[in-house]
Amino acid sequence: MVGKLTRDDICTSSIVVALFDEAKWGSKQQALSNCIKARKGKDVRFEQTPWQEIGDALEPVIIATMCKRVGITEYDADITEKRSHPFLPLEASLDGIAWTKDHTIKLDHSKGIYMPQGQSEITLNGSVVIECKCSRDFPQDVPPPHLGVRQTQSSMEITGSDYGIVCILHNSTDLRIYVYEKDPHFIDQLKPLVEDFNRRINEEDYYDISISEDAYHIYSDADVSEDTLIFDADQVGHVDEYIELTKMANKYKEMADLAMGRLMMHMGNFSKAQAANYEVTWPSRNMKEVKASVKEIPYKAAQSVRQKTLKIRDLNK
Repeated sequence: MVGKLTRDDICTSSIVVALFDEAKWGSKQQALSNCIKARKGKDVRFEQTPWQEIGDALEPVIIATMCKRVGITEYDADITEKRSHPFLPLEASLDGIAWTKDHTIKLDHSKGIYMPQGQSEITLNGSVVIECKCSRDFPQDVPPPHLGVRQTQSSMEITGSDYGIVCILHNSTDLRIYVYEKDPHFIDQLKPLVEDFNRRINEEDYYDISISEDAYHIYSDADVSEDTLIFDADQVGHVDEYIELTKMANKYKEMADLAMGRLMMHMGNFSKAQAANYEVTWPSRNMKEVKASVKEIPYKAAQSVRQKTLKIRDLNK
């Protein structure tokens, strides 16, 4: 990938997951705010984190490895042009695209090949959208929407491709390949969301806020007035409500901490427990050996030290 090719003042396939309220980072309010600011000429791009830089650098390697593993020989991992939807205000910067003819890929977990829609094999024909992600999350048979799934579904609609592949490199070495067929009903969900988002950009009509960060994104670069605003009775009520809820939250936090302590007492020396559909883990971290030195630092043997918090996972999710 050569970098983001799409405009900043329009919906893109990478934003779509936020429109579905499924983004792990960011929100549709933030995405809308950035598009509105970009429409006014503001630079809303940001410097990549070191993790994002590594992810971009690895994309061609991941795509080449994936194509070799599934037997695809014709592909492009250095796309230099954006793709636009034929009738929706929606664009995509593709990580890669492949071309196939009667090419069958079979489900094979030993090779990291998964088919989240339930098939045992899929025969590819025509263009295939490729999306790459690097993640520190625990790998799953069905990846969450924010790890390239919604992006791939949207890019398939944009390019007219009937197939897409999401490549996720988990924890540096575990490459998972997820093969998808186009969902014929996805466009019915996508179209109204994109059209509404575009209208909101044009009219500067923000979404109703659901968390305080939503309000921040609306007024993050406002011209600040030094005058004092006098709240009316309704707003005074909101202040009272906030203070009271903060007190309650702190109280419930204390209660939750005590409940976790009781669980720790029940677990004792055990590192794992199961309670109905919940798996409770008390993790430990390994401490390195500390050798004695001339600075009178005593020798400490390598040891395992338990962490201060439990991890609880719902096995039904």
